[in-house]
Amino acid sequence: MTQLTRIKKREGFTIIELLVAMSLFITFLSIAIGSFGNILRMQRVLSKKIMLTSSLGIVTEQIEREIRTGFDFSVSGVPMMDVKLNTSDSLTFQSLAQYPPETVTFAKSVSANPNIGDAITRNGVSITPSTMKIKTLSFVVSEVKGATSLLCSPWKITIFITAVPLGSDTPQDTVYAQTTVISRVLPQDMRNDPYNCKM
Repeated sequence: MTQLTRIKKREGFTIIELLVAMSLFITFLSIAIGSFGNILRMQRVLSKKIMLTSSLGIVTEQIEREIRTGFDFSVSGVPMMDVKLNTSDSLTFQSLAQYPPETVTFAKSVSANPNIGDAITRNGVSITPSTMKIKTLSFVVSEVKGATSLLCSPWKITIFITAVPLGSDTPQDTVYAQTTVISRVLPQDMRNDPYNCKM
């Protein structure tokens, strides 16, 4: 009886119980570490996209600001007096942002150096950050419908931009931007009435 009481009073774990507990702990720990790694990867991708979207927003805002004060828009050298709707990767117009008006051209420049990346340029000078690569740039120039004469309606420009971080070309890193801007300069307000809007 004294031996039985001694056996019953012994407390602790057997080796098998310790091995089972340790294997369960290691399994749960590996699952937690894997999930934490996925969360870190997603956070890096998300922060890259946020920075890229912010930079692209600044570039787009600069283009919009100049378009709002522009007139005589043309794409690929075709003036709007001849074409009602045009699409191109470059846009040329006269800007009233400064006086006297200056000719402004926004275009996509293709870089031969893979460390630099394609950019959006204003009169040949890059306006995109060096950490961004522009995949596509497209301008659609048209006039707002509904006026008595289509040629005398305000100019409407839609901008499409696709960008990725430099050194990455995966679909999940791609950021898309689209905006439409209407010029505040009306064709009938232009000097010498080149569109014959006041007839």
